[in-house]
Amino acid sequence: MITRPVGPDLIAGNITSTHDTEAATVAVEIVRAAVAAQRHVLHGVQWSYAGGTVTGKLTIKNGATTVYETDITATGPGGHTLYIETDIGAVLTVTLGGGGTGVTGKLNIQTTTR
Repeated sequence: MITRPVGPDLIAGNITSTHDTEAATVAVEIVRAAVAAQRHVLHGVQWSYAGGTVTGKLTIKNGATTVYETDITATGPGGHTLYIETDIGAVLTVTLGGGGTGVTGKLNIQTTTR
């Protein structure tokens, strides 16, 4: 994994943005399928939870390896600007865990491939 503050693709505007929302207590997962001879680059992630008491978690995986994980314990929006590269030919998976009983989660990511 390589991490940097901001990548050149962010400046060039070649970003793919994806979002997903799931019903209460269900995890939200966005998967970028492996691309031969290329890496996925995750530039940003935003999330929000609405509902009851939040017991959520954000997980980012490079293939099967967890490279970032944090607990989220409050409703409302949150996010990170980052630069995480997967290995060449690896799947990128970003998961917002089910936030708890009666809690609905939303997840947005911005990625490029290179």
